Amino acid sequence: MVDLRAGGAAHVTAPRPSRGAILAVALLLNQFVVALAGSSVATVGPGFRTAMGVSATALPWAVIVYVLALGVLLLPFRWLCGRIGPFLVLLGGLWMFVQSSVVIGTHLVTTPHGFLALRGVQGAGAAALTAVALMLMPVRVRPAWSAVILGGLGVGLLLGSAVPGDSWRWVFWANVPLAVLSGMTTLGLLRGARRRPA
Repeated sequence: MVDLRAGGAAHVTAPRPSRGAILAVALLLNQFVVALAGSSVATVGPGFRTAMGVSATALPWAVIVYVLALGVLLLPFRWLCGRIGPFLVLLGGLWMFVQSSVVIGTHLVTTPHGFLALRGVQGAGAAALTAVALMLMPVRVRPAWSAVILGGLGVGLLLGSAVPGDSWRWVFWANVPLAVLSGMTTLGLLRGARRRPA
């Protein structure tokens, strides 16, 4: 965009990104975090297993419970998006996902059963986030969706294996700012759309 100001000087200003572009980026970040949270536990170090009392052979259940919750609840949440709207579904999913990540990351739960229950809650939150993405993702962006998910899975595996010893909490804390950023951006756009006159 060219802005002609006093004196005849021309100033080129970059166009503002559209709401659709911002929404697409927020939803892709949303799905990156969902994939990251799913895979990072698979390669986490022995410090985490000791803290949670989870054996190496039982650790795959942390991934299985997350994926099962996501897969089983995805379609019900997608249906719910059509009934009550994506705003409330996203708000509830964001709360479940972030709160479960915080509780695990602060080590408030120290038993295997408690940890697996929280992974189920985290997976339920991920299902709600994914259901909203399914509803709102622009068609032109969907080819990039699979690449973003694969990237999130790969980064999660690397993150879990790279975090040393007692720093395992960062595997779960890493989810929080990314989920909040993507979720709050999407919520803000949805609220703005609701306030627009028909």
